[in-house]
Amino acid sequence: MQIHLMLSDDWELRGNGSGNMRALQFATIRRLMEIYERYGLRGTFNVEVMQQLCHLDFGRRFAELRALAGEWEATVREVVSRGHDVQLHLHPQWLEARYEDGRWRLGNRWAIVDFPATTVRQMVWRAKSYLEALVRPLAPDYRCVSFRSGAWSIAPSPHVLPILAEAGIELDTSLAGGLHFDLPNVKLDYRNLDEPLLPFYPRMDDARRVAQEPTPIVCLATHSCRKSLWTSMLRQLGRRCPRWFGARFRAPCMTPVVDGGVAANYEEDHWKEKSSKTGKEAPIRVRVSDLSALNYLDARRALADGRRRLQRTAHVCLPMIFENHTKDIGDFAPIERFAQFVAGSSVFKVRTAAEVAKALRDGVYFVRHDGPRDPQMIHDARRLDLWTFRQQAPTVNVNLRPGTRSGSREPRLPVPAARPGQDS
Repeated sequence: MQIHLMLSDDWELRGNGSGNMRALQFATIRRLMEIYERYGLRGTFNVEVMQQLCHLDFGRRFAELRALAGEWEATVREVVSRGHDVQLHLHPQWLEARYEDGRWRLGNRWAIVDFPATTVRQMVWRAKSYLEALVRPLAPDYRCVSFRSGAWSIAPSPHVLPILAEAGIELDTSLAGGLHFDLPNVKLDYRNLDEPLLPFYPRMDDARRVAQEPTPIVCLATHSCRKSLWTSMLRQLGRRCPRWFGARFRAPCMTPVVDGGVAANYEEDHWKEKSSKTGKEAPIRVRVSDLSALNYLDARRALADGRRRLQRTAHVCLPMIFENHTKDIGDFAPIERFAQFVAGSSVFKVRTAAEVAKALRDGVYFVRHDGPRDPQMIHDARRLDLWTFRQQAPTVNVNLRPGTRSGSREPRLPVPAARPGQDS
């Protein structure tokens, strides 16, 4: 089979507004682009637009913010001109931002689902319009079609998905199977997603649930998998003994970004969930596939997990998302090794969010819903799926039978004589 891997990245400051933009954002994104381009890959950068709009608004009074806003725009244009994709990312705490004594002070509500429909609509439309106006002079056909919510918060809500669909968003990537937060600033529970792997049509009032019929927007959860005790032990070795084990077992985020300007206790103050019984950090049993938080072995294991789970389905071409946070990357070596591996793989092909959204529109991927299906539509989708795969990998033996062990010998499937929709 073939897996279309989306290398997404949330491009932003810290959730409390702290950090040196030039170090955490501008320098790191250029370094990441250099790595991707060295191996012929293209990234998808989910740019935090609410942060930028605040810099523009407050930049009327503060020259330093006006200068940063100009550099932000120049960097986004550079990303697009180099062939990468930019899509929409929003943290609603910037709505209540104040700039005092040279520091940002943001609101305490980090979840978009906590805001009323009128506020969400204004925020989404303003941010999307700004991003499209910024990019279109370089790419006239550009459309903002993909969205990731800040702090992963997208459900449940009766109005967020309808507003995104109304604004022309076709793909939401805010979910991650198994993720759970019970924090003062954000609460969410994705431990029982109906569909943590395949693209699906969500219920418009709760993105965690699969709809009974097609809806105006498609959800695709970011890949996650259960933590391995063995790899967790290796991570601890890399953390505690960097001199001997750092090169292999340390994650990029274990090395601080130089001049990042972030408080040492940021993670402890904002993202560490405490057990109500012990008062200690609550264990997290699922790890989201975030390249900034994975060492090379973890990243390879996550790819293998996604491949194994997707091979159990009856489809030969499906998308999968890996996340990243440039603000956390202090060591790029694990990401470079990962990029080199993906570039040499015949199974994983990197696609941008715009390309995945187009493939969804064109019917290349199976999209799950739980209502009845037209058998002819299923047949046509399967033919298109197979035709696309064969065009890109004509020498691969394709196994469509679910449950068959990987590597077993199967007869080669016939190649359609003509593309679906054309006369044979």
